[in-house]
Amino acid sequence: MKIGDSLGKAFVDQLITSKRDAGKPETNPAADVAGTAAAGLGTLSQQIHELETRLSQVDGFDAARVEAIKAAIRSGNFRVDSEVVADRLIASVRELVGK
Repeated sequence: MKIGDSLGKAFVDQLITSKRDAGKPETNPAADVAGTAAAGLGTLSQQIHELETRLSQVDGFDAARVEAIKAAIRSGNFRVDSEVVADRLIASVRELVGK
C-alpha cells in the first residue's frame, strides 16, 4: 500500500462531493479533508504500530552461526546445497504469491 493512496482518494472524493453539494449551505471542505487526512494518518499509525509489534517478535540472526559460516568460507569447507537453496527459494515465492 502506498502511503498517499488513501489520502489522495479521500481528497478527490471530497472535491467531487464539494462540487455536487455546491447549492447546499456552505461547509468547510478544508476541515473535512483535514479530518479525512487525520483519519488516514491514524490508520497508518496503527498499521505501523502493528508492524513494529510483529517485527519485535521475529527472531534475530544467530551470530554464532554467522561466524561458523564465515570460518567455513575462510577455510574452504563451506558447501552450498543447491537443493536446499532451490527449495527455500520456491517456498519464499509461494509465500509471496499467496499473499
